[in-house]
Amino acid sequence: MSLALNQAALLAQSPQTSAAVASPPETLVAYDFGRTSLPEPFVPQPFRLKAKATGSRAKAKPGFEFDNRPTLRLGESFRIGLRARLQGDARDRSQAFTRDESAFELAKRRIGIQGELFNRISFELEREIASNHPWRDVFGDVKILKSLQVQIGRFKMPFSAEQLTSIVELPFIERSLVASILAPGRDTGIMMHGRAGGRRLGYQIGLFRQDGDAARRGSPEGAGQTVAGRLTTSAGVKHLSLGVGATSGWVPEGLNGLPGRTSDGFRFFEPVYVKGRRLRVGAEAGWHHDRYQVDAEWLQLRDERRGQGLGDLDLSDAVAKGWYVSGAGFVYRGTRRPSGRRPFFDRGTGDFELAARIEQIDFGSAGHGDLPFRQPRAEHLFESRVRAATLGVNWHLNRWVKMLSDLSRESFSYPERRPHTNRDHEWRWAIRLQWAM
Repeated sequence: MSLALNQAALLAQSPQTSAAVASPPETLVAYDFGRTSLPEPFVPQPFRLKAKATGSRAKAKPGFEFDNRPTLRLGESFRIGLRARLQGDARDRSQAFTRDESAFELAKRRIGIQGELFNRISFELEREIASNHPWRDVFGDVKILKSLQVQIGRFKMPFSAEQLTSIVELPFIERSLVASILAPGRDTGIMMHGRAGGRRLGYQIGLFRQDGDAARRGSPEGAGQTVAGRLTTSAGVKHLSLGVGATSGWVPEGLNGLPGRTSDGFRFFEPVYVKGRRLRVGAEAGWHHDRYQVDAEWLQLRDERRGQGLGDLDLSDAVAKGWYVSGAGFVYRGTRRPSGRRPFFDRGTGDFELAARIEQIDFGSAGHGDLPFRQPRAEHLFESRVRAATLGVNWHLNRWVKMLSDLSRESFSYPERRPHTNRDHEWRWAIRLQWAM
């Protein structure tokens, strides 16, 4: 004990030694060779090395990492990761498939990259393999201030929470009819976004070349240059998200109204003649807990019909509107880890999830004074409505692989626009095996 005290006293008297002790320690980098969440045969040897800084000011060492995806990192200034997605669907329905349809298909085959430069610039490129319209997301995002970022390129327009959520993250095989039909989808443009008010208010506002590829699906032309915006807030409540959104553009004269179609392409409402302003409005709410989630949306689209009546009279707006309410929760789940859900291959059975959704979408017109007609220039358009209910059972094998199964019932109000002439509803069943990283 006395020897230790004498050594401490000598160290205290030496100025060089005391300065050395006061100086911060050198940054050291250690490598963790412990077990990863993937089984050893599936992990390439270079990806098993993961830098772990031991100093408070440690810098990331250049090299490969594998957490959710292969990633190349060059210090703190550059990071680029590989993204890939493969989805295979098997489907059936109460009406027999035609010769042009298949009960099994590869729904998505995508590959892309996602990266970051100097903690200021992020970018993403994603491409669909073997598609007539291969490019999906192609954009760069620059952080100018803490509350201001600018995104430019091709990406999803800021409208509808479900449309903005990746299909990989949804608890259903297909998006709701409302989000699939009324939301604009992707287009080329520039957008300012960020969070303000102590990060309680999120905003997105952008200018786009057109009103999205989803709006032009099955229609000759959608709207031209379009402004889109969205506001979100938690209202100070944990797990809660509230939002509103809108888009505004100009639709050229012609048979360019929005068609109504189901997920398999069946048309239950044909386009009508329109000309003028196309306006979308929407409201959304969500409660996302660690174990369950509840979501709801209401969306509406209105197309003006200037000079589309007899004698160039203005007709009442063509209106499409709808809503959905959905919920999902894990009925069994293994112990969560920081890197993701419990792996199927690591002494676990995976996670089981139940989901349910009800929805409705209506097509018609704002005018209701006259008798309804089915002609595309009628003042009062004959209303067509679809209601649907979906039940889903999902199995998360691990963080990359998921199996989904959905059972849906769709009912149609338009007698001449039904898949079956002798009944007003149709059952659909689908199962999807999904791999994504």
